[in-house]
Amino acid sequence: MLFSIASGWELFWFDVIVYAVLQTLRIFVDYILPKRWFTADRLWFATYKWEDGGKFYEKYFRVNCWRDFLPAVNSLNNFDKKHLKSLDPEYLEQFVFETRLGESHHVRSIVETLFFALWNPPGLFLLVFALSFLIQAPFIIIQRYNRPRLLRLIEINKKRVARNAAAAVEAPTVSSLEL
Repeated sequence: MLFSIASGWELFWFDVIVYAVLQTLRIFVDYILPKRWFTADRLWFATYKWEDGGKFYEKYFRVNCWRDFLPAVNSLNNFDKKHLKSLDPEYLEQFVFETRLGESHHVRSIVETLFFALWNPPGLFLLVFALSFLIQAPFIIIQRYNRPRLLRLIEINKKRVARNAAAAVEAPTVSSLEL
C-alpha cells in the first residue's frame, strides 16, 4: 500500500479543495483571456469529420438524452447556455463563443490535474485524474455536440438573409411599375 488510509483520505480531501479552488479561479481567469484564443480557426475547436456534425455524440453517448440534466453555469456575462433564446446571428455567434470557452474550461480542468502528481502518490493521482476526467468529459461532449449544430443554424440564417435580400432586390417596387 502506497499510503495509509488516514493520510490518504486527508490528501484526497486536500486535492478536492485545491481542485474546487482552481475551478472557481478558472471561471474568473476565463474572462481575462484574449477572445482570439477562442476563435474558429483554432484547431482544437474544429468540428472533425468523425464527429459528423455532432451526430457521433448522439449515436455513441446519447447526449440528447442526458444533457439537460447537467447543470449549466451562466458565464460572468450572464449568458444563459441552458436554452436557445434567439436565432439572431449575433446571439448565435456569442453562443458558439461560449461553447468554445466552456470546452476550454473543462479541458483545462482535466489537464491541471496533471500537476497533482507533484504531491500525490501514483494511486491517488490516478484516482484524482480519473475523477476529473469523468466529471468534465460530459460537459466537453455537450460543447462539442452543440457547437456544430449552432454553426449550422448560423449558416442557415445567412442563407435565409441572403435569399431574402436577393428577393427584395428582384421584387418590383411600386415606383418602377408603369401605371
